[in-house]
Amino acid sequence: EMPAAEWDKTLAIDINAVVHGVRAFAPRMIAAGKPAFIANTSSIGGLGIMPVQTSYIMSKHAVLAFSECLSLEMQVKKAPIQVSAILPGPVATRIFEDSKPGTDPMAVHHREVMRAMLVESGISGLEAAQRILRQIAAGEFWVSTHPEMTAEFARNRAAHLEALAAPHHLVELRVAEVRHELAHLHRDEAHEIDDVLGVAREPPAQLGVLRGDPDRAGVQVAGPHHHAAESQ
Repeated sequence: EMPAAEWDKTLAIDINAVVHGVRAFAPRMIAAGKPAFIANTSSIGGLGIMPVQTSYIMSKHAVLAFSECLSLEMQVKKAPIQVSAILPGPVATRIFEDSKPGTDPMAVHHREVMRAMLVESGISGLEAAQRILRQIAAGEFWVSTHPEMTAEFARNRAAHLEALAAPHHLVELRVAEVRHELAHLHRDEAHEIDDVLGVAREPPAQLGVLRGDPDRAGVQVAGPHHHAAESQ
């Protein structure tokens, strides 16, 4: 159970700060009439769902939706302002060291597993910034530090929404993605990911995510990259 004050603080920082930042600068950018850039930081989590990190995931979905709508509004106004949504993947920041830990044992364990993954597999902040700035300068809306992972999340999210499938099916797909991206982790660490998310050690053959074929039980997880079968 997350206290109301903690909810307010998280949403104020992760959502309202983005909105107020745009409100402070966008009017002056529009009035200047010169090419400019607005880049809002969401997360690859804005394309997925996860237990334990509810407030964070919720806020990243909100920032992504806000950025999409803002991009459309700039087009309506014919303003020369490029809007980008930044969706970082695993970046070795101090997010877990510097944020206040909870007391729930599952949440504490989750934080430690995620922190260890970033230390083991995350790219540096400098490398992330270089990837991000190149894409913003190129005029991209979707800006990612890990394009293949982002594309995989997007495909699975689209299939999940099209099927109106239960939330746990998408989490199972996400576990397959994370396990592939972090394949070099020790087996025990990979199992900890499963334990935190509360899923089976081996991905089920059918995840129940339908796409356009009512006769199929779901999307098959196939191959070493855990890509969905051709129905995706």
